[in-house]
Amino acid sequence: MNVFESKKTNKSKRFFNLTAAIFAFLLVFNASPANSSPLMKKPEREMTLKASFLLNLTKFIYWPKKRLLLNKRESLVLCFPGEDPFNEILETARKESLLQMNLEIKKHVPNNQMKDCNVLFLTVKEDRRLKQILSEIKGYPVVTVADTDGFAYRGAMVNFVIVDNKIRFKVNRQSMESNPIKLSSEILDLSIMVDEPLKPVMD
Repeated sequence: MNVFESKKTNKSKRFFNLTAAIFAFLLVFNASPANSSPLMKKPEREMTLKASFLLNLTKFIYWPKKRLLLNKRESLVLCFPGEDPFNEILETARKESLLQMNLEIKKHVPNNQMKDCNVLFLTVKEDRRLKQILSEIKGYPVVTVADTDGFAYRGAMVNFVIVDNKIRFKVNRQSMESNPIKLSSEILDLSIMVDEPLKPVMD
């Protein structure tokens, strides 16, 4: 293994070690007596893992200084156009200070207020109005993260996908390069890059 491969491997390990640490906490939380069952169902486990990836991802994103000053522990605003699909998972993570900054969660955010978010999480329920949502935040330092395969080809910046029963993420190169924010090379090294849409999509 050469020096460059070694550096890439170390970056991968750092990202997944952080993910594993957060996931371990969320897994314990979901299996606690206060919750329904110590044996998590597959959909619950998948959402817990996605929550872990989402929280970890924010540590590898660089917003413009005017937008978010991490050293002053300003809030990271995580928005949902509708309901929060993670329910109490992210709320518990927020209370336990798993992030390096405060986490503010906003639900049912109208289109004209999405530009004030740091991260906008998109689910399959945003399928029909995805084009409109992306138009509203165009040019603003908002990271769009989706959990529906195909959204990256339609303009979402980061798209969680399941590959060989593992969560991976695709990154839309054009959305990333046209956005004022920057994704860490640690994220880009682990990403599946998307350049062109698979097929025209009618919105």
